[in-house]
Amino acid sequence: MRHGSGAHILGAFPASDPGETEAEPAGPFALLEARQWVEAQVARCAALAATDADRAAIVELAQAYRAAAHDSGREALDARFHQAIARATHNDELALLVEQLWRRKSRNPMWRRLSRRPRDTRYRARWEEDHDAVVAALLRRDAEGAYVAMWSHIEHVKALLAEEEGANTPIARRPAPAPGPDDAAAGAIALRPPGLKGS
Repeated sequence: MRHGSGAHILGAFPASDPGETEAEPAGPFALLEARQWVEAQVARCAALAATDADRAAIVELAQAYRAAAHDSGREALDARFHQAIARATHNDELALLVEQLWRRKSRNPMWRRLSRRPRDTRYRARWEEDHDAVVAALLRRDAEGAYVAMWSHIEHVKALLAEEEGANTPIARRPAPAPGPDDAAAGAIALRPPGLKGS
């Protein structure tokens, strides 16, 4: 503790060891649940904070994702789409958090194995429709609509992976809470953007 201009606690957060490695990523369903809670709120914030340039960039990435083949970086375009939404919040910490979740996803061997499976055109159309719903909410500055669209999108991914893997984990079986303003007020008030009324 240092005295003088008030009390300061020194060393409360020790500097990270340069040789320290990132913790092993969790399983794919845990990662998806974390993304769902974070990214639904991030989409809510982005709906109110995004500039015209942000929205144009997000639309462009959604269109590129729709046009891409599975062997031409479609997964990378998906990541860029979601990270562009996070950057549109103009909150560097939220953008970094979403980037970290996607980085951990890309490093997860089980997720890489699972993500190579759902190439059926039905699934491709489902993700494209989900992205379109998120984009539409962002374009009309609909914070609640963006929250619902992003929550639903990741819920669809969870359902697909549970079906593909025959998963029976607590997270895969857990029913989704109603993705509306009541949920947001109960679980993530700190992430509510300024000007958004609670219930």
